[in-house]
Amino acid sequence: MSDQQNSGGRNIMLMMSLIGAAVIAAGGGGYALWSWYAKPPEAASRVDLNRVAGTAQSSAQESPAYRELLRENNARGAQSAAAQNGSFIASIPLQQDVIVPQATASSRSATPVPRPASGQQTTGRTQEQEKALNEARQKALAGLLVRMQKAPTAADLPEAQVLGGKDGGWSAWRDSLPGSDVQLAADRRRQDVLSGQPPVEVVAPYWRGPGEIYTGVNSDNGATPVLGRFTTGPYAGAVLKASDGAKLSGDGVIIHFTTMAFAGQNYKIDAYALQDDTLVANVSTDVEHHYFRRIILPSILKGIGGTGDLYAQSNTQLLSNGFNTVTTRPSTPDASAVAGVIVGDTAGQAAQVLTSDAARLPDRTVTVNNGQVVAIQFMRGVYSTDAEAPQGASSTANSAVAFTGGSSNPSPSAAQLRTETQARIRAAQQKEGANE
Repeated sequence: MSDQQNSGGRNIMLMMSLIGAAVIAAGGGGYALWSWYAKPPEAASRVDLNRVAGTAQSSAQESPAYRELLRENNARGAQSAAAQNGSFIASIPLQQDVIVPQATASSRSATPVPRPASGQQTTGRTQEQEKALNEARQKALAGLLVRMQKAPTAADLPEAQVLGGKDGGWSAWRDSLPGSDVQLAADRRRQDVLSGQPPVEVVAPYWRGPGEIYTGVNSDNGATPVLGRFTTGPYAGAVLKASDGAKLSGDGVIIHFTTMAFAGQNYKIDAYALQDDTLVANVSTDVEHHYFRRIILPSILKGIGGTGDLYAQSNTQLLSNGFNTVTTRPSTPDASAVAGVIVGDTAGQAAQVLTSDAARLPDRTVTVNNGQVVAIQFMRGVYSTDAEAPQGASSTANSAVAFTGGSSNPSPSAAQLRTETQARIRAAQQKEGANE
């Protein structure tokens, strides 16, 4: 019974497969037949095979039939573009149709007009007109060349006006610039004064003498200017200034003097303060290494902090099941444990603050007391030409300061030079006005 059922099932499946294949074949054949039957007829080719030869440069002539087809194609494209509100690019034939007008009786009897030679352009002018035009062009060109070669006169140049007026701020600013006529004249006058007198030696080169520090020095505030002075010797009363302050170096500070005030005049100098016993450029009265603040006190506070941790861990038990560990407190901590924890945390925080300050601040502090005896060493000579211009001085540019045993020639300030120049200009203008 089972074999018959299996055979019947296979027959049914085979029958269904054959029916499905037949349906698919019928549908495909019908679609192919309909496509062949409904296919529109092929349009006649409008491509002129003779036109293919025209793609290469040659002297072949386009046929009238091709040009007619090209005009029809351009007309259809233009109509389609106008209907669709679009654009169309027309094809232009390589050769245009030559329209020959019909010859009339009068033109046949007329005398033929001579055609211009190759390379000449017809402008509609006669030879006399062309000759007159060329002569006018030559005259205009000659006049332009004469004007270009002629040297300009003062009347042809525009009048220049100074910004800000005759005595405005522009002229004052211009005269104060380095390299201006006023500054150059002042430099020449100063050079004439200096060339007439040889420079006077104020301090001999590499001279060294005893002095003292006139202000207290602390390396933690090294940017403050430092003063020194001579109390004995040929330069007694001279005051020296270190504008850069005192720079920490090793177990001392370096003091570099750049200005000296002597006999009412300031000079540019190059001198250093030396330790009086070793003649080393590191000057110091006391050196503090801050061992207690940097090492001892933070260590004590860290120890107290560790003791507080012991108080915090007292009266605790560790319970473990082989996998996890739990800390428990069998009873409430007493007052001594609480106080120990508070003191320990406070000491630990203080130790961190001191450690941070020690890393930020210098590891030593050098002090130089007021009146500390030092040796002042000059690295070059000081001459009258090293004198600095006094501020607020009312002397003119030609004045010089006399110095016995060490004279100087101060330079006039820019304000003095401008005042003198403006006075001379006004005097010259008044003189010209009187002459007129």
